[in-house]
Amino acid sequence: MPGSVSEQDAQGHVLLIEDDVRLAELIARFLGEHGYLVDQAYNGSDALRCVRLHAYDLVICDLMLPDTHGFHLMERIRLDINTPFLFLTAVDTKELQIKGFELGAVDFVIKPVDPDILLARIKSHMRQAGRVASGDSHQLCFRDFTLDKTTRECHTSGQVLRISEHEFALLWLLAKHPGTVLSRDFLFNYGANREYDGLDRTIDGRISRLRKKLDAVPGCPYEVRTVWGKGYVFCERGHSAP
Repeated sequence: MPGSVSEQDAQGHVLLIEDDVRLAELIARFLGEHGYLVDQAYNGSDALRCVRLHAYDLVICDLMLPDTHGFHLMERIRLDINTPFLFLTAVDTKELQIKGFELGAVDFVIKPVDPDILLARIKSHMRQAGRVASGDSHQLCFRDFTLDKTTRECHTSGQVLRISEHEFALLWLLAKHPGTVLSRDFLFNYGANREYDGLDRTIDGRISRLRKKLDAVPGCPYEVRTVWGKGYVFCERGHSAP
């Protein structure tokens, strides 16, 4: 169930995975009131369908779901995209949290959930992950490289990069996850809003055109690189691939 905030106006796009419907609706409403776009999933299967269609800045996940464990779901989702995971749990044990952190969780919030504490932690982790640039959710700012979602412009090395709407959407998605390899399947599902059939080369064509335009700008500090067998990554030129 999508949140009431539009994607363009949202402070961030959050996936909430919680099988307690009442709690999920309360959290989603609270975050929506604070400017976040929230999609809801009530089990692991629903969550996997969501991540095949959308890119998320943060995942809030209940630890014990009807069809899977939250840790297992995190490992599965991270095969496609390295999104921060914040877990909700009624089990407050040191051993459990240590295991979660070792697997890559960024935080735990103990039930009953304090909404203000949850909101503060969400803001903190999004800042740390670089999901919010300069307090403006409409821009992504890097060294001499800026994307503006309102004007759909890319500014780099003193130039405005002329790219199509589809190319901008693809670059925005990659730049929201700098240094993270995004699979062709994921990019296709996000861009075309349907399953990848293994044959369509639409994304490859857009990536190729986008890469040529970035490469044509003297001094452009960022590039879109192919990671063979894995996908594509937005990264600084000269840095080793993940």
